[in-house]
Amino acid sequence: MFIIWISSLMGIVLWDCRGTFWTGMLNGAGKLSKASAMNRIYLPYILGSDSPISYLYQNIAAKLDPACFSVTVLRNQRNPLLDAPNVTELYGFDRSATLKYPAHARAALRGHDLIHTGGYPRLRYVLARLTRLRNPGIKQVHSLRVDVDPDGPYQTAYKQKLVDIADTVTAVSEHTAATAREHLGVSPEVVYNGVDTDLFRPEYERPELFDKLGIDRPVLLYVGSFQRRKRPRALLEVARHTDEFAVLMIGNGTLHEEISTAARDLDTLYTPGRLAKHRLPAVYANSAGFVFPSVKEGCPNVVLEAMAAALPVVGYRATSMPELIKDGARGYLVEPDATTALCDAVDRLADEQLRRELGQRGREYVEANHTFETIVGQYQSIYETLLE
Repeated sequence: MFIIWISSLMGIVLWDCRGTFWTGMLNGAGKLSKASAMNRIYLPYILGSDSPISYLYQNIAAKLDPACFSVTVLRNQRNPLLDAPNVTELYGFDRSATLKYPAHARAALRGHDLIHTGGYPRLRYVLARLTRLRNPGIKQVHSLRVDVDPDGPYQTAYKQKLVDIADTVTAVSEHTAATAREHLGVSPEVVYNGVDTDLFRPEYERPELFDKLGIDRPVLLYVGSFQRRKRPRALLEVARHTDEFAVLMIGNGTLHEEISTAARDLDTLYTPGRLAKHRLPAVYANSAGFVFPSVKEGCPNVVLEAMAAALPVVGYRATSMPELIKDGARGYLVEPDATTALCDAVDRLADEQLRRELGQRGREYVEANHTFETIVGQYQSIYETLLE
């Protein structure tokens, strides 16, 4: 909503959600000689995929205050994804298509006041530089979404370039921020990831997947890529240890074949591969617990989704997990790679009443701290400060 005041001395002043700003003076013909618009935000991502980064920026675009911000994004389909009049959705093709690069370039060369970069740093650095050709005074927020590791595969050199040109740097956990201070020489503001607590909730019917796989006991769930840093082999040890639970591992990656081969000799381990995101809420809701032994993350979305579904979480005391899981209150954490202790923690989840209490406290935590309304509100405050 805008309140307008017209003065022969001061021109036109508008009060909006950011406070007072000028639109200019009336010229002799009674028209504005200069005009101002809403703040123009550029989110250089292709929406519509199951990528957690796409998921985050889709929620930012949808939930920014439409009275204050217009947003430009790309989408991976021709039909609009968002019912938001302040969002301009450009067709960006699929994330894997070569044609996405000229689509990104065209979007970058539109008029923008602020660009918010995050994952895939090489491409985001190019787009951040490109948009400055059209918008030399543009502001930039850069979000670090995973722990910084100079020896890892996440293009640390381009992360350094991005934080060097950004006006504000954020990180998705205190642990990620600490790695940025150590390796990039920057002190980020922490804005955690968010979760849709209406979509991820405890009440869903049993998914067909469970019947298709022949699962006939309570489920311990893992969702994530089968990469070494996520320690999926630890779930093999859990499956070998437990007769109480079925261990269901959703995802794929370099270790999937190895673990699937081992699963043939275990009647408690299931590795069906990757599931589309819209199928996951029912899988979470009908599981008994979530096991996530990763040692390098940012703020794992899958842990927030599990907690929103009221699942107790068992994992390693590493990366950002202690920030999310209060040991003994919302789940259990053990020392990294201590698989015997991990199995012992899983055994404690055999108590159904305890599972229910831990899971309920986890849901209450994400409802209080990790809804997208909360997270987008924090980003909006950062945008407003930079654009004052």
